Formats: sequence, C-alpha cells, structure tokens
Amino acid sequence: MNIALSGIAGAVLALIGNNLLFNKRSKNYDLKLEKELAVYKYKTEAILEAIEFLENYIASSQIEKTPFKEMTVNELTIQARSCMDKLVVYCDNAELVETFDSIILKGETVKSKEYIERFKNFRTLCRKELGLKNVKFQKDEFYWCISTSNIK
Repeated sequence: MNIALSGIAGAVLALIGNNLLFNKRSKNYDLKLEKELAVYKYKTEAILEAIEFLENYIASSQIEKTPFKEMTVNELTIQARSCMDKLVVYCDNAELVETFDSIILKGETVKSKEYIERFKNFRTLCRKELGLKNVKFQKDEFYWCISTSNIK
C-alpha cells in the first residue's frame, strides 16, 4: 500500500513540477514578448521622430537660407542629438543611424541630388528596420514646398 501511495505522490509531484515549469516558461515567454513589443514601439517612435525632424529640416531649408532659423543652434543640436540617441538605442541597423548622421552633418544643400538620395535611402532603411516591405513609389521625391500669400 505504501508503494502505491508513494507512486501516486510521485506522479502528483511530477505533474505539479511540470505545471510549475510550464508556467515559468510561459511567464518568461510572456515577459520576452512584452519586452519585444515595447522595444518595437519605442523603435517606431524613434524612427518617426527622426523622419519628422528631417522633413522639418528639409522644408525649413527650402524656404529659409538657414534651416530652423527660429531655433538657436543649441536647440537644434539638442533635438538632432535626441533623435540620434533614440535611433542608437532602439535600432539594430548601424547604417540607418549613420545615414541620419550624414544627412544632418554633411553640410550640403538639401536640394542636391546626393542629399535627396541619402534621405530616400534613410526612409527605406527605416521601413526595413521596422520589418516592413520595400515600397517603390513612382514619384519618390515627396519634396513639397507650399507658399501662399492668402493665409489670413
């Protein structure tokens, strides 16, 4: 009788142990998935912030001789570095970060063909970093400069 009870007790303990192990693995998987989702969210925010910064920089440069003339050099530097730091922390592709850096620091006119190509490449790298497929638009320039004297 004692042998039967010890066998049953052993089976029950094994089931409990397996259940605890499964729950631990499941919990670890949930934590890993939660972390991956959070990183992807922050990565997306960093990329969108960098694209918005570059778009504003380009638009400002097309209209004014000095980009962001309403901002001090210090403010502009802080904003650019903030974008860069977030890209460095959350993005895995070093080329994406280096391309952002070259767009800001190259010192050439935003209307140059090389500048526009680097920006287009940056957008492509951003899509790739986010796991999105590469999309080729017929007109891939997307550089609009709207000015009007009818604003009231």
